[in-house]
Amino acid sequence: MESIPDNEKKLKGTFQKARKAREYLPMGELIREVPPAPSYFNKRARKEWNNLLGQMIAAEVLESVYLPQLEAYCDCIGFIDDCAKRIKKDGAIITMTNKAGHTNLVEHPAVKMSRQAQVLLNNIAKRFGFDPASSMKGIGAPKKKKEESKHPFEEAINGTPGKLRVAR
Repeated sequence: MESIPDNEKKLKGTFQKARKAREYLPMGELIREVPPAPSYFNKRARKEWNNLLGQMIAAEVLESVYLPQLEAYCDCIGFIDDCAKRIKKDGAIITMTNKAGHTNLVEHPAVKMSRQAQVLLNNIAKRFGFDPASSMKGIGAPKKKKEESKHPFEEAINGTPGKLRVAR
């Protein structure tokens, strides 16, 4: 079903500001080439940077104002990866000795740091439409124009030669 233009809704008296058609307004300069990844990125963050920005450039939606948020997104991915490696090495539960000399089993600090980074990662992903819920709604995907459906005999009716095949 195609959307009714706002001016037509106003004439009918059914226009509501909450349903106003949103136009895409560019906020910054459109980037056409993947900028180099920040030098502090680890291997995983650098890989995500090149992959993600490459996809956004292909879709022609990457603007200069998005770079700081995308940097934070990729950094979170790299940080979570580092935390996972640390947890794999040391275990999720470690022993700590307190001032009194008692040994206790506690959660590895990397578990909490990873959890916090995942929350930040998810928040940034929602803003850009990278999460599954947004992709199902089509938020992150570039809009494609619908092709008009044509009647199978339209060319023949309008007199376009050579388009109609006659079975013999």
